[in-house]
Amino acid sequence: MREINQHNSNLRSIYSIDFTVWKDRIVFRKLVSCFSQYNKLNFYLVTSKIFDETQESIKIIPENVSVLFSDEEYKDKIYHSKYHRTNDLSFLDFFIEEWQEYENVAMILSVNEIKINSSFFRKSWKDYTNLNNSFIFFKGIEDSVVWIGKSISLNFPDIESIRTYNPTLSGK
Repeated sequence: MREINQHNSNLRSIYSIDFTVWKDRIVFRKLVSCFSQYNKLNFYLVTSKIFDETQESIKIIPENVSVLFSDEEYKDKIYHSKYHRTNDLSFLDFFIEEWQEYENVAMILSVNEIKINSSFFRKSWKDYTNLNNSFIFFKGIEDSVVWIGKSISLNFPDIESIRTYNPTLSGK
């Protein structure tokens, strides 16, 4: 069973999600789908500090994902994908792979498109949510904890089903 904590009205954490376990990848997809009450969302994945540069693989970026920023010196990247209720969340598989490879990762779900530049990196979750009407998923010190912050004007969707969700190989 996962532990969901509300730290204040704008910050929650979920323990334990291990992205190396297939069940937890499905749980994460279900968690993100809880936010589909917002008809249109822009997904941004901000990555920084790759764990092991020698293991960096050549990635096939899905059609519905674009690279908005890439700094080869620091290995920083920003990816973007638009989500509409009619779209599937297939790009999340790519985002999950990237999540595991980087020390600093944030996935931003923004109601509006965000202007991206090199100063976009290394901000606190509050900086992102104060500047943009958005939710942000990020990891802290413990890899098995997913943190979720939000802008003051947004409401968290009901994510209680995540607490006991236990997917099976049959898909039920």
